[in-house]
Formats: sequence, structure tokens, C-alpha cells
Amino acid sequence: MSKARLLYALLKQIKMGQVTPSEKKYKKEDILYYQSTGFSIQNPLQAPLHIDGDPAETAKHFEIRIIPNAFLLLQP
Repeated sequence: MSKARLLYALLKQIKMGQVTPSEKKYKKEDILYYQSTGFSIQNPLQAPLHIDGDPAETAKHFEIRIIPNAFLLLQP
């Protein structure tokens, strides 16, 4: 998907109310931040998938869920 098409799709989702930006808490004007319990990605053309920079098997549909407290973060 081209950058222009991706931008159009994102703006369409925001306008249709399916995705809403979180309150502006950050100063970067060119970055949008969202909070969600999960999201879905439609990939009908089966664009390549990379996970953390590594190629992975792609699919036509992805469901991503956020699992609260799924790991323990240790900080010094």
C-alpha cells in the first residue's frame, strides 16, 4: 500500500469513528498516538509482513490484541 493510500485509509477510519486519537499528550505534531485494547488489519493484497524487522508469513487479515500485564518490565 502506498503512503498516500495508507494516509487516506487512516483518515477515513478516524472520520468514520472507528478509530479515535487519544488526547494530545505529546509534543510531536507529525505523530498520532492511539490507545486501544486491540485492532484489526485487512491485507487483501497480502502485502509482505515484517515483525521487528524480520520477514514473516503474511495473511489477508490480522487481529492484534493487547494483553494487560502480559509481561513484567524490570527497570534499574
